[in-house]
Amino acid sequence: MIQFSTGVKQGLIAAVLVVSAIAAAVFLFQKPKGPYHALPSQAAVVLEFNSLSKVNLLKKILTEAVWKEVIETSAFRNAWQDAATAERLFAHDAALQKAFALKKLLLGLTLNKPDSLHGLFVLDVQDDIPLPKLLAGNPLSKKYFPSVFHGHTLYTVHLGSQGQLVVAASGNLLLFSRFSYLVEDALTQLEASEAWWAERKQLPEL
Repeated sequence: MIQFSTGVKQGLIAAVLVVSAIAAAVFLFQKPKGPYHALPSQAAVVLEFNSLSKVNLLKKILTEAVWKEVIETSAFRNAWQDAATAERLFAHDAALQKAFALKKLLLGLTLNKPDSLHGLFVLDVQDDIPLPKLLAGNPLSKKYFPSVFHGHTLYTVHLGSQGQLVVAASGNLLLFSRFSYLVEDALTQLEASEAWWAERKQLPEL
């Protein structure tokens, strides 16, 4: 058995305390992860809407024939439809309505055939999102089912003829998609120390 002197013991205890304090500070005061951190690296195409209300307004007054054809493609039609469904689902909450109107909304498309060009949405909300309370009081559908993935709760909301929407929250990020595995991919990505899309230096220039 190895014996340590009193001085060595005190030094070891001090070192352990310092390391523990640093680890606690990093954990408690780490910067919240942004929406790009939630995008899995396999997302082949990403659309960024800095204000969905402004985008919808511009879409209505658009006159250029080329751009009209672009926004009528399947990917964009699905984007408008899925985002509008999520807006209606949370129409009773002022904070989320404001976030949909003014905050950054990302859409990641994997281009996999099973997705049918329905992607993963990430909405940057200013505060934490009380999903259980919001879903319990939502006027669009009372039929939703929770499931747990990596310690996070996902909610599959059934919308009748409109299909379903899977929603989850991580901190100040609202994740939603028609497909649960896309939301699960986002939650897995948020646990990773690196994020391909968040680390692209050219994104601000674009």
